[in-house]
Amino acid sequence: MLEDFILRVKETFYADLARARLEVLRKQRVAAATPGLFEGSWFANAVSNCQPLANWQNRFTITASKILGQVHNGKISGRVAADGSFQYTVPASNGTFGIYTGKLQDDTGTGTVKYPNCTGSIKLNRLPPEETTAGDSKNQGVAVVMPPPAGSWAVCPRANSTVCGTWIGQAKTAD
Repeated sequence: MLEDFILRVKETFYADLARARLEVLRKQRVAAATPGLFEGSWFANAVSNCQPLANWQNRFTITASKILGQVHNGKISGRVAADGSFQYTVPASNGTFGIYTGKLQDDTGTGTVKYPNCTGSIKLNRLPPEETTAGDSKNQGVAVVMPPPAGSWAVCPRANSTVCGTWIGQAKTAD
């Protein structure tokens, strides 16, 4: 319909407006045609001025623009837009929430984290698809293990379990 209008008004100011609007609509169509652009499992590494824990990791999944995950205190939840901008929240042990914002591009991303009394930065990486183990076509029970730096808490969702975690630097393991 806009193409017809452009042909009728040719080289006028209104044709320029219609061309600009048509370009916006085409870009929106392309973004809508790639809904799973950021879908998959993601691993976020945080570095902050938070005390006593200055470094930590979160793992979450993006499905249909929803960010969902589990940490030892509760649930990670948020959204990612078609352009890769995201925001999600993570509960802290003291009852507050951290707000994570940033931008994803391809298989990586960067952003910031803000808790009531501290701030930091995050780097995100999309995890490769989990490999299927023998006799396990649905990948149930497979966990991605990535060693976190010393002095940090790592969480990783596992099948049939809410969370698993290891405090690196001390002999404490929780399942």
